[in-house]
Amino acid sequence: MKLLPSQKTSILEDAEKLFLKPSDFEFLFEDRLGEVVTLRFNGLDDEFYFTMEDLIKLWHIKMVPGVDEYYESRSIEPRFTSANHLIWAWLQGIKREIDAQSRYSDLLNPKNYIPFEEIFDENERFSEDEIIALKAQAQKLNARLATLGLNEYQVQELKQHITEAVGKAHSHSKIDWKNMFVGMIFTQLFELGIESNVANQIWEGVGQFIFIGKLLLNQ
Repeated sequence: MKLLPSQKTSILEDAEKLFLKPSDFEFLFEDRLGEVVTLRFNGLDDEFYFTMEDLIKLWHIKMVPGVDEYYESRSIEPRFTSANHLIWAWLQGIKREIDAQSRYSDLLNPKNYIPFEEIFDENERFSEDEIIALKAQAQKLNARLATLGLNEYQVQELKQHITEAVGKAHSHSKIDWKNMFVGMIFTQLFELGIESNVANQIWEGVGQFIFIGKLLLNQ
């Protein structure tokens, strides 16, 4: 099987509609039991491809990412129009994964706000007075969440995890607790689907919480 220039153009035009770059796509052709056309996307480290194999009475489709799974395969009637809606779904899947990775990267790099250099001495632990001060700062951080346009579920989940994390301060060194707290915030931002502009405001609050907490604890 081969694709007409107009069919290739149609695929790449659909990619552009999703703000994908045509130059990131590659068409590959080979002969096995049946003729095979593979459309490969080279814009990510992941191996994303859409393969059509002509088995005379049907076309066998393999695609990564799939519509609902990482990998999907289907058999369809041997016409380009039948494959076209699956190609569109595949392109949408690529766009979805790019957006997810972009948001993941945004959440993974809160370096403008978080003191990643160690601000506590190694193995230093919290005293009871320090834990009281930490809880007071956590209440202020929780109050700030309600001002950021989050929905009620997102606010409650973040508050719960912040409160639980502060409750564990007595059983960790200060360094381990800080790292645990930052990791918890990152996980929650990602799992709750919080947009990067709001996530940055949360990271700013977390950074102040940690810095101010350090100042309070040293008084």
